[in-house]
Amino acid sequence: MSICQKIQDLEIDTQDIWKDDILNRKEVAEDFTRILADVEQPFVVSVDASYGMGKSFFLSRWREQLKKDGYQVAFFNAWNTDWEKDPMVPFIKTIIDSFPESIGTILKEKSIGLLKSIKNCGNLIIECVGGPESTLDKLLQIVNPDNKIEQYEAKQKLINDFRNTLCEKIKDNKLFIFVDELERCRPTYAVEVLETIKHIFDIPNVIFILGIDRTQLKHTISALYGSDMDSEGYLKRFVDLELHLPKPNRKAFCKVLMNKFGIKNQKAYDANSIINGWNCYCDYFSILADGYNLSLREISQCFTDIAIIQKVVPDNYLKMSPILALLMVLKHKKYSIYQNIERISFYDLWKELEKIVNANDQNIKCLKHCLMMAMIPFNDLCKKINELKEKNTQLNIEKQTNPNTPITQDEILKELTDYHKVYQLHDDLDSRFGIDAQRIIPYLKQKMEYLSNDE
Repeated sequence: MSICQKIQDLEIDTQDIWKDDILNRKEVAEDFTRILADVEQPFVVSVDASYGMGKSFFLSRWREQLKKDGYQVAFFNAWNTDWEKDPMVPFIKTIIDSFPESIGTILKEKSIGLLKSIKNCGNLIIECVGGPESTLDKLLQIVNPDNKIEQYEAKQKLINDFRNTLCEKIKDNKLFIFVDELERCRPTYAVEVLETIKHIFDIPNVIFILGIDRTQLKHTISALYGSDMDSEGYLKRFVDLELHLPKPNRKAFCKVLMNKFGIKNQKAYDANSIINGWNCYCDYFSILADGYNLSLREISQCFTDIAIIQKVVPDNYLKMSPILALLMVLKHKKYSIYQNIERISFYDLWKELEKIVNANDQNIKCLKHCLMMAMIPFNDLCKKINELKEKNTQLNIEKQTNPNTPITQDEILKELTDYHKVYQLHDDLDSRFGIDAQRIIPYLKQKMEYLSNDE
């Protein structure tokens, strides 16, 4: 893959729909289909996942799988029609287009009068749906625009006619209508789509699949109705069943991106080295990505960046993979810490990291030692080791003097072990590379400054 090529949505191979499924979403789709297989009443399902977590990938493959399994399927991208005043026109157009021409023509004829009766549609129906003008003329002759009751009754009749026709055409099957990108729409349009689903398409064997970021959609509703609005309760009026995409395996996703971008060491034996190994980088990055809850989209952006870093940092040059992984995650998720890391003490940084990672994990312990090496001056490190040794000696003397006094040295010995490992890292770097450990973070940040800032 070209170094500057973005990770984009791949075209679906209808012969092998799930061939790019690195997160095992096929199994999820099969489970969801089983859940809905026996549903016969009008039904609305929400599939919840945060932005950038692979929701659109999943929904697009699930749609194709349902088609392959013999179901009738339509897809409505709400964001693409957000400019419309009323979602009814593009919504019905989407449904009509999902059917074979013979059925679509019948539905089209039934929809013309309905759409013309909707306020503000104007002549857009002619452009979006088309149909014989005589039908429109006839409708206008029947409905007196000054008689509100006649308008209402005529509109209800048109809605029922369309419903009955659609119901007849799917009586031996199911119609799955997928709606995506709803939370990205302007608030009024998003709510109108929900109202349309609830009141117009309340039809047996019609199942709506709403791909949503529930948190963001609730913000959209609150933006329209005010912060005091019970947005969760409002959503529950429309949704019969809430489903959630499982948490993604970020490590598996990272490994795929490593291959896509060709990120690897020229010499295989370097791959797992903490000093310059890219496999090692992947291990640490995936742990930190989990800790900071990076979305799949954010991870893709990080690997686009690291593919560039690979070109400007020589393969055999000291890069301290755990530190590079941390800097990359901080740059995308905690930019203020990344920006000021040279002015932050190791101890303050470690308090921050302990909130989001398992400090007892062996990889995290190694990250800790690398950061200590890069952030604590060598003279201060030696001074700390001597202080701990002296303190440990004093405790030994005290134990000998007062054998019954409960004294524990575990924490001191543990801390002393950490500092000795850091000392050994310093010694290895000096003997192998002749590099001052205090230059590692500034050097890596200098190379990362070629990339855009995530402020």
